[in-house]
Formats: sequence, structure tokens, C-alpha cells
Amino acid sequence: MKQSEALTISIGVLGGVDVFLTATVIPVPVWVTFTAWASFFIVGGGVQGFIKSVACNITGIIIAALSLLAIGLIGNSPIVAAICVGIGSAAMVQASKLPFTHGITPAIVWGFSQTVGTVAVTGL
Repeated sequence: MKQSEALTISIGVLGGVDVFLTATVIPVPVWVTFTAWASFFIVGGGVQGFIKSVACNITGIIIAALSLLAIGLIGNSPIVAAICVGIGSAAMVQASKLPFTHGITPAIVWGFSQTVGTVAVTGL
């Protein structure tokens, strides 16, 4: 079997399993797991890709959580949200300088967006 066919089958099966799990067991929107999965492949896959992806996504999640916390504490208005997200966005770029993030800003942004998007959709 050619690599592209094997990848087609495995991604198709895993995509279906992912949808089932997020609909029944893991209470997050399916796009969160799909973007995390894409992050793994884009940063190189394998063990190193997993480590880089997790480190970057967690960094984004932490920055998002702090941004959301600041919005909640200061006041939930569009201007406060814009300022807090702007500061969080700048923090993501600076965080990409940390050795464990390997300069992979997009994967940090995915962690941030997964968190903010999940909170916006679920109201948590």
C-alpha cells in the first residue's frame, strides 16, 4: 500500500473516532482536537512533534486562560476583551522565544484559539 493511501485510511478512521469521542466522552468541540492533531503533524510528527506540539499548545492555553481571567476580573466589555487579547497575542510571540516552544508561534496560537473558542462556544 502506498503511503498516501495508508495515511488516507488512518486519518479517515481516526477522524471518525475523534468525532465520536468528542460527541460522547471528551466535552470539547471537535475542531479543538482536529487543530491539536494538525499541530502535531505540522511541527514534525513523531515523538519530537508530539513534545513540541504539546509544549506549544499548553503555552497557548496558559496565555489564553490568563487573558480570559483578566477579562473576567477587569470587566467583560469589547474594549477590555480587545486589550486583553491584544496583550495575550503579544505574549504568544514573546513565548515563542522560550526554548521549549522551539520558535513555533502558530502552535502556540492554536492552543490559545482552542481555549478561547471553547470558552466562547460552551460558556465555561
